[in-house]
Amino acid sequence: MNETWAIKPQTISPDAVSETYDSDIVIIGAGHAGTCAARAAAEAGVSVIVLEQQERETQWVLGIGEIGHINSRWQKEHGIAAGDYSKNAEMCRYLLTETADLTEEESDFTGHGWDGSGICMGLWAGGRLEPRSHAAMGGNYSFPGFGLIGSTPVLRVNKHGKRYSDEAFGTHILAALPGAHQPNGNLWAVFDDTFQTPCHGLLDYTDEEEWKRLNTALENAKNQKGNKILDKDRAWEKRPLYCADTLEELAGLLFEDEADRENFLKEVERYNQLCHKGHDDDFGKDLRLLHSVEHRADAGAGAWVLPGEMLVEENNSVYNRHRDSKEEHRYMERYDIAIIGTGPAGLSAAVTAAIRKKKILLVGSRDLSSKVQKAQEIQNYLGFPEISGAELGKAFEEHIERMQIPIVEDRVNLIYPMGDYFSLQVGQDICEADTVILATGVNFGKPLPGEEEFLGRGVSYCATCDAPLYRGATVAVIGYQKSEEAEADFLADIAEKVYYFPMYKEPVEVSEKITVVNGVPKEITGGMKADTLVTSAGSYPADCIFILRESVSPKNLVPGLQMDGNHVAVNLQMETNVPGCFACGDIAGRPYQYIKSAGQGNIAALSAVSYLDQKRRNEKQ
Repeated sequence: MNETWAIKPQTISPDAVSETYDSDIVIIGAGHAGTCAARAAAEAGVSVIVLEQQERETQWVLGIGEIGHINSRWQKEHGIAAGDYSKNAEMCRYLLTETADLTEEESDFTGHGWDGSGICMGLWAGGRLEPRSHAAMGGNYSFPGFGLIGSTPVLRVNKHGKRYSDEAFGTHILAALPGAHQPNGNLWAVFDDTFQTPCHGLLDYTDEEEWKRLNTALENAKNQKGNKILDKDRAWEKRPLYCADTLEELAGLLFEDEADRENFLKEVERYNQLCHKGHDDDFGKDLRLLHSVEHRADAGAGAWVLPGEMLVEENNSVYNRHRDSKEEHRYMERYDIAIIGTGPAGLSAAVTAAIRKKKILLVGSRDLSSKVQKAQEIQNYLGFPEISGAELGKAFEEHIERMQIPIVEDRVNLIYPMGDYFSLQVGQDICEADTVILATGVNFGKPLPGEEEFLGRGVSYCATCDAPLYRGATVAVIGYQKSEEAEADFLADIAEKVYYFPMYKEPVEVSEKITVVNGVPKEITGGMKADTLVTSAGSYPADCIFILRESVSPKNLVPGLQMDGNHVAVNLQMETNVPGCFACGDIAGRPYQYIKSAGQGNIAALSAVSYLDQKRRNEKQ
């Protein structure tokens, strides 16, 4: 790839400099991210300068533009939004990993924002883009289910009956994306017989054919009240429509679980209260589009549905089309403690956290520790004299199962500190945790020359995450376990050419479309981004080099994490230099012993619990 936007321009001559400023921090852009960062810097007592290329005040900051959400609950919880490059088609296609699933093949990405110059300046100055993940920018998207009613006064809830966003948030794609990230990517749009009334004058219904299609579907639902009516949208996906006389009847049609039905009825009641109040305290929805969902005896003759009837539209998002539709995804779930690793340290931490009634996310192999399983005899584990590794592993497994602690078998690719919580990329999912415990062991290999330099710039640790970036491209995959063959096969269906470098002794069984190379990787080279993998069998040009190890080096996993050689630096409480992040077991240093790891896991969990308790006490003050 040739990313022209990432190429540093020539330095301007000193004669062209008209004025200079000195500051501790320089922030490029006065949008949501820039202004929030500037305020935080000023409150911290440092000098800060904000540069904005627009001559007027930015409408995004004022909250009057199509993506304005100042004072919304989301902004209060998260603090900042993201920078904008929606006018830069090249940047959009390279950086937006989700757009491959959400856009038409020939989408031109013609957004209404800015050109990404602030991000480019950061790169030119020597900064590095995080490997994942970027906020979705505006553009010319085709997203099933959001044509006519993408920004109208409807109420949207997820599969559990919960409202999750401002339904009229900007363009159709901005309104759609939060729904794509709900459990299973499924949602319901709920409205009554007068929902279209407030839209006139605010929205331009220019698609006559889609208008006719939707109107026909609504009439069919009205005529067959209480039955599922299948409608066919632009993406050729069938969507069910329901019609009912009461909200209670509607809830019964939509949700099997009683808890979900109760959630739904409470959310409707809450939404109606906000509509009557004339202000959306939860998500900041435009008051002109706040339209309650309830019986309206005075419905006019133009109403599509009889008075008192409710309609819902289900959207089965294409975002998750490559996944099992029955799988419950973890996107944006919030945990008390995320524990990475299922060896003695991670399992011990999980048991202690579960006893303390904490909501935990345990990520690792369901086969637990391979080191434990392969141990011929263990003599120093208290209570189990002369036990084999396989027997001890079985005891671990039974303990976890008895306590009903689930294990998420996936790779954690990034843990990003967000101030008072952490954002974790677990496979293709994003979740949040107030604290993190690292118990990954020391299986991570020594990085290749160039690996860390080009991370996020042609080097990736997750094939299924970043594959959409490399449609029709050439990629190289270095697999350190046989299980990584599935990742290579996944890439083979997307990329034009895949080179696979197996680093294990088992027979290689991959797609015939893949070129297997029995060469040892030596170095990754390139300019602004990686473009070549140098091996003992020769040099292989590639648009991306995927390095698939059992675990990622901690310093790449958690930005800013302090290391002590090949280990994470911790104190006696298993605390790292990153507040809320703890480490235990082999990753925290020698000796590499199972009983030591289990003890440190217990300490790490207790420290995390103490951290959480103190955090909540501080929040109440």
